[in-house]
Amino acid sequence: MATFDEYVRNGRIKFRDYIMNAKDRGINENIFAESLTALIRSDPWDFMNRTEIEPIRGLLKEIIKKVSSGTGSSVYMLDTYMGGGKTHTMAFIYFMFTKRDYAKNLDSFNIVLKEINVIDLPPVEVIAVDGNDLNDKLPLNEQKVFRDFLGKTGTREEVIGEINRREKPVVFLIDEILDYLDKRGEKYPQDLAYLKTLVEGISETEKSVIVISFPNIKSDKYEKYRVSNIDIYDTLQRKGKSYVPIGDQENFAKVLKKQIFEYIDSTIWNEINSYIGKVLTKERLSYNLKEYQEYFPFHPMLVKLIYERLSSFEGFQKTRGGIKILAHASVDLYRRIINGEKMDSPFFTIGDIDLANEDVKPLLAKDNVFGIHNLEVIINTDIKNEKPDFKKILTNVYLYSLFPDKDKRGIKPSDIYISLLKGTLSIESIEKILTDSLENKIYLDKENSTGKFYFKPEPSIYAMIKSYQSELSQKDKVIEKYLGSILEYKDPEINATVIVDIDNLEINDKKLFIDDKKLFIGALSPEVIRKTKKKSPEDIAREIFDEIGQKSNSSINNVVLLVPSLINIEVLEEDANRYNAVIYYEKDFNKKKQNEKDKTYYNEILDKIKEEKEKIEQSLTNRVMKYYSNVFYIKRDNLEKKEIKDIDKEEDFRAKILELLIEDEKAYTSEGIKNMNIDTFFRELLGNRSEYNISDALRNIKKSTALPYLTEKAFDKAVKDGVKEGLIGYRLGEGGEVHYREDLPTFNYSGSILSQDLASRLKPKSQPTISTVTPVSPEPTVGTSPNLPSSEFTEIEESITSYDQAKRYFPILRAIDYRWGKYRLHIEFDLKDNGSIKFDLDSDKVPELTKLADDLFRISGNTIINVKLHFKREQVDYYKENWKRVGEIE
Repeated sequence: MATFDEYVRNGRIKFRDYIMNAKDRGINENIFAESLTALIRSDPWDFMNRTEIEPIRGLLKEIIKKVSSGTGSSVYMLDTYMGGGKTHTMAFIYFMFTKRDYAKNLDSFNIVLKEINVIDLPPVEVIAVDGNDLNDKLPLNEQKVFRDFLGKTGTREEVIGEINRREKPVVFLIDEILDYLDKRGEKYPQDLAYLKTLVEGISETEKSVIVISFPNIKSDKYEKYRVSNIDIYDTLQRKGKSYVPIGDQENFAKVLKKQIFEYIDSTIWNEINSYIGKVLTKERLSYNLKEYQEYFPFHPMLVKLIYERLSSFEGFQKTRGGIKILAHASVDLYRRIINGEKMDSPFFTIGDIDLANEDVKPLLAKDNVFGIHNLEVIINTDIKNEKPDFKKILTNVYLYSLFPDKDKRGIKPSDIYISLLKGTLSIESIEKILTDSLENKIYLDKENSTGKFYFKPEPSIYAMIKSYQSELSQKDKVIEKYLGSILEYKDPEINATVIVDIDNLEINDKKLFIDDKKLFIGALSPEVIRKTKKKSPEDIAREIFDEIGQKSNSSINNVVLLVPSLINIEVLEEDANRYNAVIYYEKDFNKKKQNEKDKTYYNEILDKIKEEKEKIEQSLTNRVMKYYSNVFYIKRDNLEKKEIKDIDKEEDFRAKILELLIEDEKAYTSEGIKNMNIDTFFRELLGNRSEYNISDALRNIKKSTALPYLTEKAFDKAVKDGVKEGLIGYRLGEGGEVHYREDLPTFNYSGSILSQDLASRLKPKSQPTISTVTPVSPEPTVGTSPNLPSSEFTEIEESITSYDQAKRYFPILRAIDYRWGKYRLHIEFDLKDNGSIKFDLDSDKVPELTKLADDLFRISGNTIINVKLHFKREQVDYYKENWKRVGEIE
């Protein structure tokens, strides 16, 4: 079976000359003249030869009979929607009488004459009035075209007399009169009155005729004449007949065929009717074979698209607009055919229209006609550059998306299959192609309730972002930037950054400065990780720590690394690229010029972009925190790994890193040392020393991974707290003043810290002072937290029997207070023969108790301290772990 292109090549289907001649230079737009004045100035023969007489056959018969024999009506009203063929009909009537020889050369016209037994047309005078050309400053009776013919006639009788004086029939053709009346404003009633007089006068003549267009348009512009001047409309209907020139869809198809094709071989149908059944029954689809035959070579769906859907738009002229679209599409198709393009079926289908063609696109992408945004953008973005089969599918979707009622826009895959009439496709394959494209197409969408695919005027934010992604390749930079924002600590004691270059880790290098006075937290960028060529985060961390250790003169004790795994890191990179894309998309969209009319539309899209940006940003944040949840550091020369879990917010992520370091007693800032056991720290720092130069001690803290790392500010605070609590002493030089159990506002790094034993021996002894804590009597009952039931607490009892135990015990109680907040404790100092002192107080008084215990033990070695505590589970765990370490030290 041959296809449409083959029928064109072998001459069995022939386009009209104006189409074939336009393949190189384009169509002469005068052929689509819209006004009566322009049409009657066009080529009479070409115009008449392209006119399908069938839809207006009845009207022609009536008019010819009237002017020939005086039978029938004198008044005819063309009552139709815009683009319904009114002006074209009037132009044909004009040429029928003014170019009688041309008319007689038309076989179809001679058939009309034969049917009414008229041998030849009589001579008539034709008066053509185009309302667009009338001077709206003058009343209708003073317009030149009426004045020249009727003079100053003002009554029905005068009109009749003037026409009869001509001695031959007169045919009045009045088009677009309502446009003139609309321009007349409040003066139009007198013009309607004159028009009524004219109609009534002509209706009483023997052989004269008036044909007047009165569009049946549902708009305020015309409705006011229908409502407020119902008498003229009634006169037209009463005196004459109303005609709809094109009428039904079948006649519309005939008009289109006549305008586009010069010749169609009628025997083709015998070759193709079985093909239609074969293709459609393959998918169990019903069809009307007669319809395919009558519309051939147009596919019925193409005709219906124009007649039923496009013409539903008020601004679309059905006949003229449909002809214009098909004419330009035919020029493009003919050009493609002679250049060798193969087609899929014997029909001219919807899919054969190239929407991207520069002559076709303006006709089918007019915002002011269809009232839909972004039509041209949809064509250029989602359709223009696709492969032929997919392009035809999308063309169907696009054209079926043009409909005033949003709920009726779109087309089902089964209807696309019918439209294409291509046996090698299936409904299932069409649906899959479209479904798979939803993610990539900017404007394509699907209505799941109906199964229809359609193009929406609002862009798919997801697809737009994806299109930007394909043009951007900066995902590593985005991750680095985002990591940097997540690691923005406000604490000046923390230097957190993203390590982007493994080859530049030297101290004081411009790209990376590891200040040993601060805690350094470095997150490795994906690029750095790739350069290491290591597979596991542990191996990567070891290599970086080795690199830092070799290149710096300082220690790595203050260095903490965040190392992601490269497994599935593509997901993180995808989010990073999407975030980058949405940023660019938002910037570009903001640059678009908006008029006031479209402001709401653009703002709605901008809001959606911002909403999507927030989602992507949150997703990126979560993925960054998830992928950078491995925390590495060196402790006692071993690589330690901790994992951050259950984090939702950036501030939690930053806080959790510090929490992990504190929990493992790895590193402290000045804020964090409230959770540190200062006594244990100084014992480990001093070792067997009784005195330690502060500068040397600080250097040791920075270099030795056997010690917790303290920032300089944290170390300063630890020294001051240690001196105040009597855990260490301080003096400047060998003979300098010893500070012990007192406030130390400032100290010099050239000074020394003293062990507790040395400090207590060198510092003059003082009498115990217990004024800051008040004993209670009788012994109180130790209560539980007022906020929680007692079942959630564990009671702990402890006895401290030595001075060394006391020195280690009270810092544990203080640390619990720092970490979990205030709690109550019951404590008894048993002085044996000297009685006892009992307290029931809040834990913030522990420092005073520490000083009292120190004083009492120095007075009497027989002191026993009995303690009773109520702790929550996490406090118990911390307490037992640290008290156990005290025992190990002893």
